[in-house]
Order: sequence, then C-alpha cells, then structure tokens
Amino acid sequence: MTPVVNTAPTSKQHTVCFESVFTLYQEELLRAGRRLSGSDADADDLVQETALRAMQSWPQFDHQQGNSRAWMHRILKNVFIDQCRKTKREAQGIQRLSQQADIESEELSLSSELATTWSDKVESALDKLSPESSTIVLKILVNESSYQETSQDLKVPIGTVMSRLHRAKHQLRDELKSYAIQEGYLQVAA
Repeated sequence: MTPVVNTAPTSKQHTVCFESVFTLYQEELLRAGRRLSGSDADADDLVQETALRAMQSWPQFDHQQGNSRAWMHRILKNVFIDQCRKTKREAQGIQRLSQQADIESEELSLSSELATTWSDKVESALDKLSPESSTIVLKILVNESSYQETSQDLKVPIGTVMSRLHRAKHQLRDELKSYAIQEGYLQVAA
C-alpha cells in the first residue's frame, strides 16, 4: 500500500512564496503608492497595509489562474480608497464636534451672562426647548442676530431658522404665561 503524501503547501510555504512574490513588486507598488498619495511616507504606509492584506489573503489567491501583480495593485488601490474614506469621515466628525463645541461655548457664555438677570423659571423654560431651538432663540432674541446671520452660523436654511424660532416662541409663551402674569409682564383681562 502506497502512503498518501500531503502535497498541499503549508502556511510556511505560502508565507515564503508570498514574500518572494511580494518582493518582486514592492518597488513598483511603492511608485504606484507615491502617485496615489503624493508622499513617500504615505506610500510606505499604503504598501505596508497592502502587504498585510495580501499576505492574509494569499492562501485563497488562485496561484494557477491569477495575476499576482494585478491583484496586489488592486489591493493597493483599495487600501488607498479606504484611507481616503476614513480621512473624510474623521474630518467630518472633527468639523461636527468643532461646530457643537462652538455652539455649546456660546450657550455657556450667554447663560452665565443671563443667569444674573433671568429667573429660574425662564432658564427652566429655555432648557425645555430642543438644543437647536434654544440656540436660535439665544442668537436672535438675545444677541439680536439676523435670520441670515443665524442661518449662516448654524448652516441651516433661513426658513428652518424662522420656523424653529416660531415654534420656540409659542413653547416659551405657554411655559411662561403664569410667570409673566405673576411678575406683571402680562395683564389679565378683567
């Protein structure tokens, strides 16, 4: 009886084979990475990530039918696209956080200034508004910003500013009606 010999390459053989093939294309991938990223350091990062992904997928690659050069270039382009998307998402996230921080710091400075002149009832009524609506109320009614300035600052259409202000005024009127009567700001018809 003839013994069965396992001819499937081991993971070590795959790694050695991968390293020799990758070495053939490494300089070419670096040049392509420089063209894509415009930077030597970024190209090095792209090629390093390409090597990692290619090595992880090397056992599944069809070595008989596949073109390893084209396959590695495709991985390089995919890595570049993924990094661009990630950078864009990070930039958008930072921008949103920055805008929120600006709004919050403005609200804090306004509320500390107004805390000395407003009662707890008014503060409580403002707190019941949505953050978007309270920001608009403070900008327009307290800071006397125009609708246009508020629209530009908050990056929302002017119609949105107007409708939020309208709804906020109605909500504040309902919340503060009894307080306004008690303080003499509003007369009750006899």
